[in-house]
Amino acid sequence: MGERRHAPIIVSVDDERQIRTLHRGPVFDVDIVEWRGRDGTPVEKIVVRHRGAVAVVPELDDGRLVLIRNHRHSLDSWLVEFCAGGVAAGESSADAARRELAEETGYRAGRLDPLGSFFTTPGFSDELMQVFVARDLVAGMPSLEPDERIETLAMDPEELATAIDAGEIRDGKTIAAFRLWEGRRDATSAETST
Repeated sequence: MGERRHAPIIVSVDDERQIRTLHRGPVFDVDIVEWRGRDGTPVEKIVVRHRGAVAVVPELDDGRLVLIRNHRHSLDSWLVEFCAGGVAAGESSADAARRELAEETGYRAGRLDPLGSFFTTPGFSDELMQVFVARDLVAGMPSLEPDERIETLAMDPEELATAIDAGEIRDGKTIAAFRLWEGRRDATSAETST
């Protein structure tokens, strides 16, 4: 089921840090980074090294946003989220965004524009998530992985903002991606009204 644990491998040693890899996987690696603190005390941190990820804010012609209801096995619970996923080796972020959108929602984007990026959990991971807005959507059939349980839904932006403010949507990437989208929409509206 899970990968077998291997003996740590020293990946890097410099004057200040030693890095040992505990796990190498298809999505992320896990390193132990050791160094001396300001007072000389040994410090050890576990760091998840991630290839990068994308999130997509799909915008329908009527202004509603496409989200998914995703059963998260780690929580044994359903979350409302924007579609997202990892960037495969050799794949651009934009290609990953198009792929994840099609796989999880069935929609194909006629236009894909970058919105911004953020670190998902910098306390223990270097994962950088690139966010895109997808427009000129064409509906299709999703192609889910065998372990995925996903349903597609559409929400008005105001409804989504209310759900976030009420704590009903708790997925961090969805909240961050929506706020990036909202900021871009508000900036565009201000430019066109002047």
